[in-house]
This record gives sequence, structure tokens and C-alpha cells, in this order.
Amino acid sequence: MMVPADCTVIIAGLGPTGAVLANLLGGLGISVVAFDRDADIYYAPKAVHFDDEIMRVFQQAGLADTIAAAAESFTTMGLRLKPAGPDVLRMPVGNQDRRYGHAGAWWFHQPTLERQLHDGLDRYPHVHALRGMEIVELQQDGDGVQVTAQSRSGDKVTVRGAWLVGCDGGRSFVRRAAGIALDSADFDQPWVVVDTKARCGTKDPHLPDYHFQVCDPAQPVTFVPMAGPYYEWQFMVMDGKSEREATDPAFVRQQLQAFADLDRIEITRIAHYTFHALWAREWRKGRVILAGDAAHQMPPFLGQGMCSGVRDAQALAWRLAMVLHGTAREEILDDYAAERGCHVAHIIEGAMFLGNLIQTRSRVKALLRNWLLFRLRRFRQELPCARRTPDDPAARAAR
Repeated sequence: MMVPADCTVIIAGLGPTGAVLANLLGGLGISVVAFDRDADIYYAPKAVHFDDEIMRVFQQAGLADTIAAAAESFTTMGLRLKPAGPDVLRMPVGNQDRRYGHAGAWWFHQPTLERQLHDGLDRYPHVHALRGMEIVELQQDGDGVQVTAQSRSGDKVTVRGAWLVGCDGGRSFVRRAAGIALDSADFDQPWVVVDTKARCGTKDPHLPDYHFQVCDPAQPVTFVPMAGPYYEWQFMVMDGKSEREATDPAFVRQQLQAFADLDRIEITRIAHYTFHALWAREWRKGRVILAGDAAHQMPPFLGQGMCSGVRDAQALAWRLAMVLHGTAREEILDDYAAERGCHVAHIIEGAMFLGNLIQTRSRVKALLRNWLLFRLRRFRQELPCARRTPDDPAARAAR
């Protein structure tokens, strides 16, 4: 592929955030050169959920129908105290009536989604996506940014653009090169993520068809039935186990035995993660702007990590377009940082609260939670129904 020496927007990183931004800018007629250090799309999922607001962004990018065909909507989640259940509480997730045009919550397979976003870029001849090239140098002045990207074989290209958007993940080179620091909420939890695929090639009828959290202080677990034959378990690392111990295949298989017939699933990945709560002190420095994990990282308990990055892309795309088309001043990009920073802060706080609540390792706190939250909520849900007459529309809806 011929790489233009000049463009309007340079994007570092072609994960969901960068790929959505490139699609939106392409649709607005803005020239883009995007780099990603990986030669191909990463084979395993990192995010698993998006909501109806994100589906509307995909719709804005002209990809909603394609993405919906490979994703699966859902409406409930469960909380249980032991791997085999029963659920102590079932809760609705998202809007239940598609009032905003799409289902309120969706499971997806991230490699499939990223392929769909990447293929969407083929619609725009003024958008150039270069994989296997990582930005290693950047210089900015009052009029733009110049970057040098390098392949693993040592080949280099230099591109100048009016703006550079760093969507290059939690270890963002762009953020570090721009001298932007991260603040932390000191929320650091080690977990092991186990990705699997049903051997039948479709949904396995022997596995639950809904998401649940195991709220057992002895071993908190998250179960996610992703789109198609893919399933994921997340195990909090307990008892001070090292990464090597926690990811030992024999130990992981022992943990999975409480949830699944191991002859029916194939383990495709075992990964050790530390869940963080971090955010950038600045989202813009001159003509360098951050988005996605480069700007914020959050615990996964609300399923809003990727969603927040896609919101960043949408909020930034229209602002950049207005600046570039001369209908707004550059200061509107500071509003991007204010808008998204405030929203992300609330989500991080909510994710930490929920994580500390449902995944507590304190047996005393767990006992109080079980009585005050799970049982009291179930009682309050059942009590109004008992007072309604059979002909009451609300009673019919409750049934």
C-alpha cells in the first residue's frame, strides 16, 4: 500500500476505538492514516459486551447490520453464591423494549468485531490502515504532528498530519511521548481470563445461556456466554498465587470443572490480567489527543471498557470534523476532554463499587451483602406483586 506523506488525522492503534474513529472520519470525508503494531487482528477477545448506545455509533458508521448479524443480544444477568447456583438474584440488563432502536445489551466476539470494523475502512479511499507498523517517534508544532512508524523488520515511514489521536492502548506510546501522566484509584486486582470454544461449533445446550457472577469470597468468578460458540470465565487470583501458578493449565482445568464438561469445550487462551482504575490527567496536549485505553482503564464489572473508547471516538469525530471544516474553533476539543473525562470518572467509580460489592473477599462483608442486598431485594420485588390483583396490568407485566 502506498502511504501518503500527508493526511489530516493520524491514528495510532486500530483496536475498536481507533477503528471506529477511522470509520467515522472516513464517512465525514477526512483523510486518515492509521497505524497498528500488530500485523493482524488479535486472535482472542479482550472486551465482550456493548450496549445500545454503542450500536447506534456502529449505525452512524454504517456497520450496525453487519455487526448485529454476528453479535447476540441479551436481557438478564444472574448473581449466585456457588458455581452450580442457584441464582440468588436475577437482574435486567439494559432497556428491555428496544425503545432506542436497538437491543439494550449485546455479547460479541472481539476478533470478529474488529475484522468487521477493519473491512469497513475499505469503503474509503482516503483512509489508509497500516498494520504491522508502530509509531516510534513524534514531533508536533503549532500546525500539526509528524510521526515515524516502524515495522518489525525495520522499515520506516514518516507521515505528517494536522492531528494525532492516540488509541494505542494502556501502554500508549503516544501518551508517554506527549508527556501525559496517569492518575490511579489504587484499584489493582489480578485475574485470570479463560477463553473457550464449544466443540459443537455452536451454542452448547449444556452451558448457561446468560451471564452470571459467582459472589463467593473464597473464589469470585465471572461467566460470559459470548456470541456464537465462544465462552469466557474470569477467575480472581486468590491466596497470593503467582501468575505462573494461577495460569497453570492443570489448575485452570480444575477450576473449570465446577462449571463445564471439559470434553465439550476447547480452551483457546489463558491470560493473566491486572484490572486497573486509571485515567489520564490530560486528554489533549497541543495537537495530540488521547482516546480509549490510552486515556482511561477501568475494571470490567460494568462492561464499559470498550464502550467508553467507542464513545470517545464518536465524541471526537464530530468535533474534529467541525474544526477541520472551519465551523468551530479548536477549543471545542477541550470540551471533548471535559465531556468524556467526567463520564469516564463516573463509570470507573461505579465499576469499582460494583466490583467491591459482588467480588468481596471478606466473609463478613459477604454475609451482610447477602442479607441486605440479595434477600432484601428479592423480598421487595416479590412484595408488590403479592398486593396486586390478577387483573392489574402491572401484575400481568410482572408475570
